[in-house]
Amino acid sequence: MQIKKEIKNIVSTSKTYDVLRKVKAKVQKYKGRISPKGMDAIRLSYAGYYDKCPVFKNIILYEAYAGRGLLCSPYAIFKMFSKRSDFRDYTHVWVLENEAKAEEAAKEWNQENIIFVIRDSEQYLEYLCKAGVLINNLSFPSYYTKKPEQLYINTWHGIPLKTLGFDIPDGRITGLNTIRNFLSVDVFLSPNRFMTDIFKNAFRLDGIFEGGIMESGMPRNDNLFHTDKKEIIKKLRKYGVEVDDTKKIIMYAPTWKGEKYSNPDISTESYFELIDKLEQVVDTDRYQILVKPHQIVYKHIVENGKVLTDKFIPAD
Repeated sequence: MQIKKEIKNIVSTSKTYDVLRKVKAKVQKYKGRISPKGMDAIRLSYAGYYDKCPVFKNIILYEAYAGRGLLCSPYAIFKMFSKRSDFRDYTHVWVLENEAKAEEAAKEWNQENIIFVIRDSEQYLEYLCKAGVLINNLSFPSYYTKKPEQLYINTWHGIPLKTLGFDIPDGRITGLNTIRNFLSVDVFLSPNRFMTDIFKNAFRLDGIFEGGIMESGMPRNDNLFHTDKKEIIKKLRKYGVEVDDTKKIIMYAPTWKGEKYSNPDISTESYFELIDKLEQVVDTDRYQILVKPHQIVYKHIVENGKVLTDKFIPAD
């Protein structure tokens, strides 16, 4: 936030007696721009719902990548559940990051028992407290506190071949909310023993994690075998991706690079170089090359106004 940077600069460059005067002037300048619905207000509102809202066993809340979409294993679980006869006996609450995504999802899943809420909204805070089952592939906000009656299932979102948690620099600080979330989890879905060991060791949870670990594979992988190919191609074209349905797809989906997850390397040159090299060695009459950047990389690429071609799959 710009005001924080400017105040930090004042403190580091001004004489002691002059700091207070300059800081007060800077705060006054930004006073009208600071959102009244800041994190403190959200925490206070959440606390109110926590005290007054009972837990309903028939409410299930789904969240993936902090509301980026109906995605990953939470979506796979939701889709499979939607085929069950008792699906309508439950209220299904999906968390999305903005109104546009909520409206789009509502068109596809237009049922009375499916609700779409915006992350950090009043509705979101209420359902965080009311849902009997919560399913996430990442972590809930730092203000979330699991009630004893709630069942928290964490599916995670991949099998890391790099360092995580305490194994990365400053991990004990940057991973605080993830670790706190894990300590609240009742069931952790692990794809295999490799991931189970990382979960226990990288996050220092061995011996203190009280939930259960199910080495059951990744629910999202079911979608690889139970999804209509024509429907996927239709969605890709809607996103502006150039898809030739007469060719097979070679997809490159790398993880993020850089020193910090919050500030990844967003250079796109390597992607274009890889596409060029692959197109030189494969039969382009039979194959097409598509790239799907990691979601945090894609987010920063878009925010920085970088232009991607129709060979890139959006992280939505």
